[in-house]
Amino acid sequence: TDFDLGEAAPGGDDVSALRRRLAASSPLERVCALVEVARRNAAATVKEDVLRLSRDPIAVVRSLAVSLIPALHVSNANYLLRQALEDSDPRVQANAVEVIDTLRAIELLPLVAHRLDARDGRLRANAVKFCAQEGLHDAGEALLNMLDVSAAYRRSGLWVVERLGLRSLKRRVGEMAQNDADRTVRRWAQRIHQELATSTRAAGRQAELFMST
Repeated sequence: TDFDLGEAAPGGDDVSALRRRLAASSPLERVCALVEVARRNAAATVKEDVLRLSRDPIAVVRSLAVSLIPALHVSNANYLLRQALEDSDPRVQANAVEVIDTLRAIELLPLVAHRLDARDGRLRANAVKFCAQEGLHDAGEALLNMLDVSAAYRRSGLWVVERLGLRSLKRRVGEMAQNDADRTVRRWAQRIHQELATSTRAAGRQAELFMST
């Protein structure tokens, strides 16, 4: 995730005020403060506060803090991400997988692979996307399964297809565009099928997982 939105990191009194908000008793205030940290590219300036909030008792606070790990430039990022992958809340785990993808932390691939059958659709989709990019065969099977189960999983599976530009699944997506029982899934599939049909994006390593589909 790129948090540099063109606004300078705060300094002096601004930092003190931001740290007070990050330590507020109100979870909503802590959430708003983390959003401000991201908006102002200030994570490195309030590094200790962000690290503390990655262990906050409120899951949405933890998940936002975990999403800021790439901006902290810490040497123990992989340790923090391992901890986040064991979090009880799927939002925290899903953000951890996104960060692992952003940092290309390939050494954490086996841990992410354990989330290929996660009940939470976003977590599963993020895991499938990362593992497919690394050519993990189980990710291909997991994605095909997502395209065949509940509407929520099918939507998440289509998101993966779109993000990875999987032209090798164009026929499967076309079938969904025509015949899926869920109207939203059909609309998504129609749009993605058109994108795949006109894409000139080079096939990545993940495409090999679906060549026989």
